[in-house]
Amino acid sequence: MPFPLLSQAALKQCTISELKKGTKGQQYAEIRFADETPVFQLSAEPLLSPFSAGVFQDDGTATRLNWDLNLNEATKKILEAWDLFFADQLKSVCPGKHYHKIVQKTGEYPERVRLKANTQGPNACTLWAADQTPLGNLRAVETAGARVTAIVKPTKIWVMG
Repeated sequence: MPFPLLSQAALKQCTISELKKGTKGQQYAEIRFADETPVFQLSAEPLLSPFSAGVFQDDGTATRLNWDLNLNEATKKILEAWDLFFADQLKSVCPGKHYHKIVQKTGEYPERVRLKANTQGPNACTLWAADQTPLGNLRAVETAGARVTAIVKPTKIWVMG
């Protein structure tokens, strides 16, 4: 495993910034790990991508796509611990605001995580086969039904309200 596995232990070095506003008015706090931006392997085993990556009414020009992955029990527990940590941290930064949880549950669908994946630039999402063969960028690869070992860089938490 070339990257450390995401864990609850990583939260010991984690802090969040004061609230900031994005270009479209959304509020967020930056995630910091002792002045570093670490990269983690999201789960020990591949997770199912139930749908293709995309955004609502995408005309092919979106520079970030939403990518849902169904969670296994072990990864769900870790991400729920992250949710509790961030919700608690936000109480001191912005009382009265609502934290947008990492673990999402909608209707009868299994719990999932929604990743935001860049399609351009130095942080563009690139997909590789298990044998290290490059498959291409997220727009070029059909992800619906694929099993994915996601490598993530937590940078922001989103706030609503």
